[in-house]
Amino acid sequence: MRGTDRVALEVTGFLQRGSLPVLLGTIVAVIVVVPTVTMFTRQVSWPSVRFADSAAQVATAVLVVSAAYLATRARRRLRAVFLVGVTGYGTAYLYLLHGAPDLALTQLLVETVTLVVLVLVLRRLSGRFPDDPTRTNRRVRALIGTAAAGVVGTAAVIAAGSRVQEPPPARVWRNGRSTTAGATTSSTSSSSTCAPGTRWVSCRSSWPPRPAWPA
Repeated sequence: MRGTDRVALEVTGFLQRGSLPVLLGTIVAVIVVVPTVTMFTRQVSWPSVRFADSAAQVATAVLVVSAAYLATRARRRLRAVFLVGVTGYGTAYLYLLHGAPDLALTQLLVETVTLVVLVLVLRRLSGRFPDDPTRTNRRVRALIGTAAAGVVGTAAVIAAGSRVQEPPPARVWRNGRSTTAGATTSSTSSSSTCAPGTRWVSCRSSWPPRPAWPA
């Protein structure tokens, strides 16, 4: 136990040197390395990805990405806070476009409260960021941030496409259709469950299926 404590003390002293950029860089680097190694060493199912459903989604995504990039380039604290707020409000609008008004409202409230709190805190701080990193440090930070965004986005896509069970909305819709007057048997059986171990996105016929109105 004494040796374990000594090793923990040395590792903590080596990694946590009192520098917030170094600590955050170490955490983000672990987030990049571990999922990347897992995705390339394990058997991962890569689902088919649809780029966008509407032009509004593309425009909102471009706005969010642009605001995030400008926030990393901002030298004033208040400007960076407002740009980060734009990314949060853009994410809320994306939730709304995807048909999730509850998530959009939650994101909107959280982002508004966060923005107000940060503005109140910034009243006691200087207007500019204290450190002026060199060009090399900026490039390293940009590389780590870009890699983290790519790994997290890829992991989210893989996780969303790795479903092996039928989603609950499909089951609810099928049960409702089976008890609705005028529903045909073929429309009910079109939402059949997947075979065991088969990804839902690979075996589904169409979701959401179109209702068969009685003649």
